[in-house]
Amino acid sequence: MILLSPFLLPAFAALLLPVLLHLWQKRHVVSTPFSTLRFLKAVASRSRRSAKFQDLFLFLLRFLIIAALVAAACRPVLPKNIARWFGAKTQRTVALVVDRSLSMSLSTGSGNRLDAAKTLAETVMDSLSPGDQVMVLSIGRTVDPLVAQPTADHALARRAIQSIKPSQEPTRFEDAFREVRQALARAPVRTKEMYLFTDNQEAGWVFDRNAMFNDAWKTTEIHALVVCPDDLNPANATLGKLKSGVPYVTAGGVVRGTVAVYNFGNNVFRDVLTISCGGKDVGKRTVEVAPNSSQEIGFDFIAPTTLDGRWATCGVRLSGDNLPADDRVDFVLPIATGSRVLVVESGTGPDRTRSGFFVRKALEIGRDCEMKSIAPEALSTEPLDGFSAVFLSGISSLDDRSTVRLERYLESGGTVFVFPGDATDAAGMNRIEWLPARMGKLTDLPAGRQAVFAKVPDHPVFVNSWSAENPFPALPQRRLVDLKPTKDARVLLTIADQPFLIAAAHGAGQVFFLNASPDRSWGDFPLTASFLPLMKQVARLSGARGIGDTSFLVGDPVPATGSLTTSGPLTLTLPDGSKKPIPKNAPQILDSIPALGVYLLDSESEGTVHAFTARPDPDEGKPSAAPPAMLQDIPGLERVTGPAALQQWLGEQRGMTPLWPLLLLVALLLLVVEMLFANAAAKQRSLGEAKHIATGRLNRRRAGQPFREAGLNPTETEAQ
Repeated sequence: MILLSPFLLPAFAALLLPVLLHLWQKRHVVSTPFSTLRFLKAVASRSRRSAKFQDLFLFLLRFLIIAALVAAACRPVLPKNIARWFGAKTQRTVALVVDRSLSMSLSTGSGNRLDAAKTLAETVMDSLSPGDQVMVLSIGRTVDPLVAQPTADHALARRAIQSIKPSQEPTRFEDAFREVRQALARAPVRTKEMYLFTDNQEAGWVFDRNAMFNDAWKTTEIHALVVCPDDLNPANATLGKLKSGVPYVTAGGVVRGTVAVYNFGNNVFRDVLTISCGGKDVGKRTVEVAPNSSQEIGFDFIAPTTLDGRWATCGVRLSGDNLPADDRVDFVLPIATGSRVLVVESGTGPDRTRSGFFVRKALEIGRDCEMKSIAPEALSTEPLDGFSAVFLSGISSLDDRSTVRLERYLESGGTVFVFPGDATDAAGMNRIEWLPARMGKLTDLPAGRQAVFAKVPDHPVFVNSWSAENPFPALPQRRLVDLKPTKDARVLLTIADQPFLIAAAHGAGQVFFLNASPDRSWGDFPLTASFLPLMKQVARLSGARGIGDTSFLVGDPVPATGSLTTSGPLTLTLPDGSKKPIPKNAPQILDSIPALGVYLLDSESEGTVHAFTARPDPDEGKPSAAPPAMLQDIPGLERVTGPAALQQWLGEQRGMTPLWPLLLLVALLLLVVEMLFANAAAKQRSLGEAKHIATGRLNRRRAGQPFREAGLNPTETEAQ
């Protein structure tokens, strides 16, 4: 027999209590005047023998009651070899699930939580018998089945536990419970246990728990235990999503942005935010965040004067704390190195009479744009791959071949800018599905300048040109076409309460529709100070375009978009420098992002065609565990914290038969017997004086047994 609480053994000293009471409470002799005792001697002798037996029996009952209670408090259990005689289930199938997510790398002073979790998993392994089976999983955002099926090879399971490495993925428990349920449902009839070694973050339990822990889970009879390495709450701050205020970067240009800083500590967080670009520190910003709150921190810096390649790698970082991995966020910006623009214009006369004259003149200013002009009928054969943007300047319509070629161009990441004009066929243009608006009738505007309002002031097309402090100016427009934006289009500018500039994404590209003619037939917009920066900004954006999103959470999939599906062989360079080939027409670049940092997608012919970054999930920086109320509705789930609590729980569940419930039942039965016997004895002795019945070895007041009032002698009692 094994005692789970042997520290309570000194409580057996309480057995001396009934002994001392038995020795101390002597029977008092009552002297009562009486005529003669000769007829009572025989009766008195029998009464004394009966009283001794009653006293001894009551003493033994009370002794056994205290002994049973103390023994139950020590929680004795039967070992397996004895429990087997009584038919107890001793064989176990155990699933060990170790959380490898980013938060498990949190330092608690004596190491990180993942190392502590692996030590706790070894503790469970020590409790297994040779016939017990075990499976081992590690869990982050996805499940890694290290030992996918239960096995009796304990050495294999131990090697699997020690092979678990920390990851930077977020915490997600749903897949682990599903894998365990399926595996243990196929296991033979035996005790089934699941141990989840984790810091028990709340984000890990955000799934449909009712659907997971349904009748199928209950019928599997899995006893699940959440094992937390500790209950500490060390201070930690983490960086969240970063928002860049510029769509691209130029050498020596200004870069602005904001980043979220989360403080999960109980004290004010103060630190210095360091900004880097191109491998160099370019700025610092002080940070102060209130306890258990977050704050958007703005930053700006001057980019280095020398930037190589097509992408600039930048980042912001804190000084570092108990979880260094979440103290840095990287971001990438395309480098504006120049653009090559195709202007499609109608007209065959002199240069000034063609519809794209003002567009061409605006784009020719400066040395950052290479331009080519063609007629609409040449668009069906002109190669488009080398152009970053196509400007359709007042053309009548597009033939089917040109429409299809432009659509493919957009899907590959190109930019199309559309100007309507007097020669534009509205019905023909409305048949083009990828246009962001449908054209209606042409209407005249009142004379004078018309107010223009930015509906999306933070759109990249307005960056460094217009803002809340420098709004888009009023324009001298005379005519507008009624435009109805499509479902996914966004109105960027309005004029006279009508859409003026509309944008929409198509594939990896962008298409813009400006409600103004490229010449002066609808107004003098081409002569205003707003026309030039708008044309140049669109050209720069097109020259700095990517092929998809540039920021993901660790564990997210990265879809293949834009020109990736039509390019040749590609190679992905991971943050650790390793390379992964990406097959042509692959549906995804990555099924799951494995780590934080910068990823570069290279083409043999074009160099780096795309870059993206992986940032940490802010929830991973929260060091506290999920509230107990969140787990109350899960059947068969318990939770312990620390190695001592796990050892105690294992002692209770390792197939041993607990004896303390039986001992408590025995103590209750003995108490009932003692009460009944003591009542009977009190009734038999009720002829004695009430004072001695009340203070003798009998109970003071037995159920249903009256005794005489104090101070009355037997004669007075009889007289009453």
